[in-house]
Amino acid sequence: MGALIITHDEHGNSQVLEPDREFALVLGDRTILADTRTDLIEALNPGYADLLAGPNGQREAAWSRYTFLLGAADALASTVLAAMVNAGDVEITALSEDELNFIIPPDRIQARPFIGNWTSRVPLVALRSDYAPFTDVPEPTGNVKFLDPSNETTFIDSLVEAGIAHFMVNESAQVAA
Repeated sequence: MGALIITHDEHGNSQVLEPDREFALVLGDRTILADTRTDLIEALNPGYADLLAGPNGQREAAWSRYTFLLGAADALASTVLAAMVNAGDVEITALSEDELNFIIPPDRIQARPFIGNWTSRVPLVALRSDYAPFTDVPEPTGNVKFLDPSNETTFIDSLVEAGIAHFMVNESAQVAA
């Protein structure tokens, strides 16, 4: 059935009085309504559903979720750092070059994952699949926000946990199904 993307008005209202879709994902100025998590991700990452239908569907879809969250991690890290600097919560000059390179790596795919306890006031945004049990690298502790491309549910849940989105389930749609 696909997804329906609704842009909010100037007051933040979505103008949807009684949505008939199973899921809603609220992202800033828009709401995505869909009956499946696949359709939600397709609305965020066009071409995703086609990858699933291909001969190597699960592997290609997993890579697509991963690369999408790489970009989201960079955007989130940059936004959080800028907000903290603008609010006076952190001095950019007080951060070491290593800290800055872990917070906003020049090339997140090539960057070595942080190991240890992250103690910076600025949270480290990391991809869960870069760490154990998916790799041999131990998961960092401390002030870390994880984005998780492992499957469609963890993908969406991690966007919510990071504060990027709000996820809702339409209970009346479930009853009718």
